[in-house]
Amino acid sequence: MALALALALVPALAAAAPTKLSSSITRSPLEPAVVIVPAGAGKTVLERYRSGAKPTSSTPLVVIVRLSDANSPDTVAVTEAQRDGTKIAIAIEARRFRGPLAANVVTTPLVEIALGDLAQGTYTIDIDEQVLEFTKYDAPQTASKPRRGLSSSITLTVQ
Repeated sequence: MALALALALVPALAAAAPTKLSSSITRSPLEPAVVIVPAGAGKTVLERYRSGAKPTSSTPLVVIVRLSDANSPDTVAVTEAQRDGTKIAIAIEARRFRGPLAANVVTTPLVEIALGDLAQGTYTIDIDEQVLEFTKYDAPQTASKPRRGLSSSITLTVQ
């Protein structure tokens, strides 16, 4: 009897009207390519990047550069980071794989450069990314065909 009742209920449940689900759409602002924040604005680079904290004098500062999304075999390196008075130069090299990928993990590289304590004043920060491509999955050192990537010049006023 219980089996007959269960068999009778299954088709009834399957024929029930679908339940309408609610939905919403939110637009998130594009995150900036470069932020300058206090080094203590978060425990991780991502926390500092998203902190929105303002740079101030007598506080160690960092520059965080968000590069375009990277695939598993891609590599990123800071090739130059120096300060000469009020001019700061940062050079980044990204080696990007061009070829078929399997089991790929896409990430967003955040490059952090420590500026230290900056005295009150106006500074110019020049950031240049060079992108090289390679086609052998495990050989980023074979990258060639350099092209310009992110290029940014920022004026920072520390108060």
